[in-house]
Amino acid sequence: MKALVLFYEGAHDQWFLYRILILLKFKHLSPVIKEMIYPLNEYVSNTIRDHPNDELKVEQLRPAVPMLMIRADQNQLVVLYSMDGNTDFRNVKRTINVFSAYQRSVHMDKRKTSKVESFSFMFFTDADEKGVEYQVNRFKSNLSSSLDGLDELQHNLIFRNSTFSIGCYIFSHPNGFGNLEDITLPLFEEGYELMFQEVKEFLRKHGNLNDKLEKKATLGVVGQLENPGASNAVHIQKSILLTEDKLKAHLQSQEIISLLERILND
Repeated sequence: MKALVLFYEGAHDQWFLYRILILLKFKHLSPVIKEMIYPLNEYVSNTIRDHPNDELKVEQLRPAVPMLMIRADQNQLVVLYSMDGNTDFRNVKRTINVFSAYQRSVHMDKRKTSKVESFSFMFFTDADEKGVEYQVNRFKSNLSSSLDGLDELQHNLIFRNSTFSIGCYIFSHPNGFGNLEDITLPLFEEGYELMFQEVKEFLRKHGNLNDKLEKKATLGVVGQLENPGASNAVHIQKSILLTEDKLKAHLQSQEIISLLERILND
């Protein structure tokens, strides 16, 4: 079994990566806590030990509990783990340390325990106004005590330290700044340009939003037509405007797909 842990910033990132993984033929697992991947079953139980019920589905608890996805025909498991806003790396370090200590076995369910042949980590976050290089350096400075060789970390590249394959991808506009919406919004807009333009004009007329918030609001308003009352995260998860063909044709989506395939098959 090959296991890849994807650390991401927030719910929008999670569901965009989910759509990418679905494209790569991964399927969502939803075990109860006591049956989830070892050693995260123990880690989650310890983290939420004040909660008495380990029969809860894993999605019911955040941010301690990851989303699990599997590509069974290739014996590959992906663990999507929230960094809870990317402001505090303590949980990230704790999770890395747990996997580092117990990487040899992955518990899938009561009937099967698979050994992990290889283990890897990948980090995703927004460039924001500080830029791609700044965010890469944040990972280096905050996580070097948990992962050796992290000085080799670069955007959109995979390297291997003494134990793990490691990579990162920084969501941005092609200019190296910005966030995930600079990737997702053009994908949603394609083929529906007039509708999106009318929404933007409405927001500019009746609001006073900066560029970042306007992008989020635009996606939110259009998303209400498909999923009334839902959040932007739900729109990214479910929208029919975000098609597989669009993801396959988009340059940055192609980069992410290629990066995931490389680290999974390293």
